[in-house]
Amino acid sequence: MCVACRQLKTRDQMFRFVKSKDQKQIIENPDGKSSGKGLYICRDKKCWDRLWSRRNLKRTIATRISPEGVEWVEQSLGGKG
Repeated sequence: MCVACRQLKTRDQMFRFVKSKDQKQIIENPDGKSSGKGLYICRDKKCWDRLWSRRNLKRTIATRISPEGVEWVEQSLGGKG
């Protein structure tokens, strides 16, 4: 389920991130094989923007995503903006 829009979609329609027990940051997990608490965001620019615009999501999730994870999503969505 997407953390931004709360819709159920298949894994290939979503970005997967994981927060491992030993890290405070949320990192990208494109292959889905890393262990830890996972979260999903739709492969849709609207959901990515919603993640950053909704205060509660930004505070709990968006500010902890690693810079590499942010770059991974933005490149997949066609660049920043």
